[in-house]
Amino acid sequence: IGDLELISLAQEEKSITQPFSSETIAEVQESENWYDYLPASAKYFVGMEDLKKDIFGFIEQIRKKKTERRIFYIVGKSGWGKSSLLTYIRGKCKNKFYRKHYFVLVVDARTASSNNFVALAFNKLIEKAKEANFLPKNCINKKLNITSSFDILDSKAIKKLLNNSKKHHKLLIIIFDQFEDVFRNNIVFRAFHKF
Repeated sequence: IGDLELISLAQEEKSITQPFSSETIAEVQESENWYDYLPASAKYFVGMEDLKKDIFGFIEQIRKKKTERRIFYIVGKSGWGKSSLLTYIRGKCKNKFYRKHYFVLVVDARTASSNNFVALAFNKLIEKAKEANFLPKNCINKKLNITSSFDILDSKAIKKLLNNSKKHHKLLIIIFDQFEDVFRNNIVFRAFHKF
């Protein structure tokens, strides 16, 4: 009991308002060679054909507005290739056909330490999509203004951006790897739950 820390509501509120720039958003890295001890890149990933087909079918249903669902999750034991599957999805979305329709950011959720994590990851998704010319550079003229870390899609600029993407049948996809770690931090979990 001596190691427990009492957290008052005032302390929790304080952590909700910390600046967005205080946290690092790490992308999931991928292998450069087949023997690297990293998730396999799309070039080296083999297997899971049915799962790959299901995931891309689901993503295509979203793009064609045939489903309202927006979340998928992958369950499996450690070392079974879940992270490699995610890097495969990211890599496949860069091919000639998919890169016109999908932009994917795969984030390592183990780096989440505050309620700002989801907002920062979303901001990184937008910035990287602009860098890759998936989104027009002027789609958001200034730094993205996120009005709340618990309702990041609320600002007018973000709504305009998402409506424009929808109009052009483009999807911005953010995938959180190692997501189970999020459940260990209540403040971080609440931000994910609202998103």
